[in-house]
Amino acid sequence: MDPELANRVRDLTLSLVSFPSVNGTPGEAAMGERLAGILQAVQGNRPIEVWTVAADHDPLRRPVVFARLRGRRSAKVVLMLGHYDVVDVQDFGRLQHLAFDPEALTRWYAEHASGEIQRAAASGDYLFGRGVLDMKGGIATCIAVLERLAKAEPLGGDLLVALAPDEEANSVGVKTVRRICGELERQEGLRFVAALNTDSTSPASFEDSHRYGYTGSIGKLLPAVFLGAVPTHATRLTEGFVDPAALLGRVLQHLTAHPDLVDRYGEQTAAPPVVLHFADSRRGYDVQTLNWAWGYLNLLTMSRTPDEVMTRFVALVREGLDLAGQEISERLTGLGLAAVPQIPVVRFADLLARLRRERKDGDSILGQALALPPDTDLRERARQVVEDVWHALGSEPTAILFFAQDIMPRVLSDDPLLGEALRATLGRHGLAETFVTRPIYQGISDMSFLTASPDDRHLEAFREDYPLAFATPALPPAPDMPMLNIGPSGFDPHQPTERVQTGWSFGTMPGVVLDLVTELLG
Repeated sequence: MDPELANRVRDLTLSLVSFPSVNGTPGEAAMGERLAGILQAVQGNRPIEVWTVAADHDPLRRPVVFARLRGRRSAKVVLMLGHYDVVDVQDFGRLQHLAFDPEALTRWYAEHASGEIQRAAASGDYLFGRGVLDMKGGIATCIAVLERLAKAEPLGGDLLVALAPDEEANSVGVKTVRRICGELERQEGLRFVAALNTDSTSPASFEDSHRYGYTGSIGKLLPAVFLGAVPTHATRLTEGFVDPAALLGRVLQHLTAHPDLVDRYGEQTAAPPVVLHFADSRRGYDVQTLNWAWGYLNLLTMSRTPDEVMTRFVALVREGLDLAGQEISERLTGLGLAAVPQIPVVRFADLLARLRRERKDGDSILGQALALPPDTDLRERARQVVEDVWHALGSEPTAILFFAQDIMPRVLSDDPLLGEALRATLGRHGLAETFVTRPIYQGISDMSFLTASPDDRHLEAFREDYPLAFATPALPPAPDMPMLNIGPSGFDPHQPTERVQTGWSFGTMPGVVLDLVTELLG
């Protein structure tokens, strides 16, 4: 362990965490400016080029921060990447005032918590706090490695550090990094020999002594159901009964953790799908049944294409609707009322094709959702497009299936040169047996947008079922760069008990990353 480097990473982590940068708040943009100031103040044997770029297509104009340390004349570049936004702290409850003070929060848990959390806090081996793990500890490593290399003899290539906003929502930051790296690759003839993402990792359990790296990243889709109905007075069920909330709730229950939607790759299994959102048309009290309800699921992909996912989704929604309709129909017919009618299940692509056949103003109908305020949630904007098309075609009871946000592509990267450099580095640090490299990082990460993906050749099929495809700029060509996620280790990112294991994250890991960069650019 390098004590000076370890202390620097710890100090930087504490300082960065103390500055709230919750996604979508003014603090997030201010964090970018603060990071630029830190990088501009780095002292070394040669200047570091620091610049910021407003994130592409971002109404909040959050800055992406770049720092470039040039080496000897060479086309080789290593990219180190981190995101500086964090999720909000509402889940801390009465401890919100401690969420950004790791030392004070750790003391509180040591004195007042119980079980595993109390033991971890009292051990001296963990620091708690929002962002210590996800991922300001990783950003601290990026900065500390840059500082160290700025004082050393020039390497045989350049180190490029990119610190991005918005990983926790719409990925506008890393998409901008992708564009800038692609431009550097084409304009200067650069060759990215590695992209090192320093996002958080977690052991398999508290007893697991291994540390993990990942050469690829999981994909993410948000398949959604919009269930439109014809409202009736609550007392007039004899006029027909389509309760979108009751039916859709049952459908979403059917979809949650359904094994047919769980993807696998080799020995790795993706987390099961879970509902992230459910809402309906009600904006105030009345005695009408609902006009519509909608919801979407978090669905992770490893080997399946978007079209394969949607095909499975259609079948399971049909199955769930039939089960729900049968259950409610049995109750209604027992009361002498009409059964639930069969509700069509259609993909957005088919609905859109029908719109363009039947309405000359189809494209203008699609554009209505663009008139929403620019800060409107993208998923809500997609839902509005679906509702507008549904209304334009007569508002008949229909289940419309679509993707509620743009695809987060799968990335599979297995570069022999990067693998060889990593093995050599781990051997020098005595980690050959305890550091495990796996093909897919199972948390959402910025790695998804930095290099080519197996999903790239399926994007047209995806966009047919994505209501905002007509208003979403296509990504620029992906630069060719091998990937590795190697970062702090700990537990419970996004939870009030988020904590980083200090021995690895401040002591061992930064030294490994420093040595790996040197190996790659030597």
